[in-house]
Amino acid sequence: MKTNLSLPTIDLDVLRSWDLLDSEEQGNFLRELIQLFLNTSPAILEQMKAFAAAGDFNALRRSAHKLKGSSANLGAAKLAFACSHLEDMPDGTPSVTWLESVAEIEACYTEAQQQFSREFLSIQT
Repeated sequence: MKTNLSLPTIDLDVLRSWDLLDSEEQGNFLRELIQLFLNTSPAILEQMKAFAAAGDFNALRRSAHKLKGSSANLGAAKLAFACSHLEDMPDGTPSVTWLESVAEIEACYTEAQQQFSREFLSIQT
């Protein structure tokens, strides 16, 4: 599976809809949310890899759902799409496909992490 390349890594319209880009105080709150996301997501990704390797695809779907929600709330569109794709994979999908999907999710996370860090976390008030 290749992530939909037309999706932005970070959809700024989602962040704007939170009205968190307008003031210094709100910007600080947004940075805290992003940092929380970046601090908690690696553990979810590790769980996903372990679930995929063990063949526990129901647990893998639950982890993908969790990561999809936090990603979507922060506008990480490609990551949310990749998680949604994994969630929708049917039972009986070959194990290698699950593993490839987790690798794609991890790549999307890395891309989002880099953009968040570059565009939001480097800004100090």
